[in-house]
Amino acid sequence: MKKNRKLYLDIINKYQKEVSLEKLIKWLSISKTSYFRWIKQSLHPRPQSELEKTLFQICQQGSYITTDDKRKRRIGYRVVHQKLIDLKFKINAKTVLKLMHQFGLLSQRIHLKPQYYYDLAIQKENNLKNLIQNNYHATRPFEKLCTDITYIPFGKNNQKLFVSAMMDLYNREIIGYNISKIADVDFVINTLKVIPTLIIPCILHCDRASVYTSKKYQTELKANNLITSFSAKAMPTDNACMEAFWANMKRETIHYEKMQNLDELQIIEIIVDYIEYYNMYRKMKVLNYLSPKEFKTKNIN
Repeated sequence: MKKNRKLYLDIINKYQKEVSLEKLIKWLSISKTSYFRWIKQSLHPRPQSELEKTLFQICQQGSYITTDDKRKRRIGYRVVHQKLIDLKFKINAKTVLKLMHQFGLLSQRIHLKPQYYYDLAIQKENNLKNLIQNNYHATRPFEKLCTDITYIPFGKNNQKLFVSAMMDLYNREIIGYNISKIADVDFVINTLKVIPTLIIPCILHCDRASVYTSKKYQTELKANNLITSFSAKAMPTDNACMEAFWANMKRETIHYEKMQNLDELQIIEIIVDYIEYYNMYRKMKVLNYLSPKEFKTKNIN
């Protein structure tokens, strides 16, 4: 019977679509229990080498018996790998993972139902509202702000510097910025430090990057009396003022430089100098051909 196991399985696989499994195993004089045991063994071969047998033994020692008398394995491949190393076996973690998969020894992951993700996405989508709606006009400072992140490549090893900036839509002034090699939540939170204590709530518009939708960032905004407005997904034009600023900065400075020949300090100097120039001297049609600082001085004082 053992010699014919593969033949029987091949016959069943070949004719199972035309003939029921019950009839096939009856014609072949095979019990249903034997058939399913063969299937299981064909999917998960038995260990042969000393290493494989030891791995199998470790997994069985780390398993438990359920109320239906079935052995459930719960030990992870990293733990198994460490135990094998302790036993002086030379093997890497990926090979352990491969062997455990081959022998059907991997612990089961808990998968959330697709409906959960769908409901979560819908809930998040409903909360991410665009309060600006392409209306970039503001009647006073700190009525509407917008923020965004860009990166500047430099050096010969494809290094990057990230720039986070915040613009007051009243006079298009860059009121705060931060430069870093890491674009994490703390990076964008540091950009908020320039905001004074606000008595009247202020809108802050941004895209849907994870740093902006994170709980930590949103908590910081609420503490600063800021109400978040979000661009639609994959719609950079919803944050047109910041996109225009980045484009102008790169076109008027970065594109004239041989970036591979510059170091980090030189890039930072270029960015800082441009922001100062932009705020103080760059004339804009939307501001009646005044610079951001000039427009604010003329209309506030």
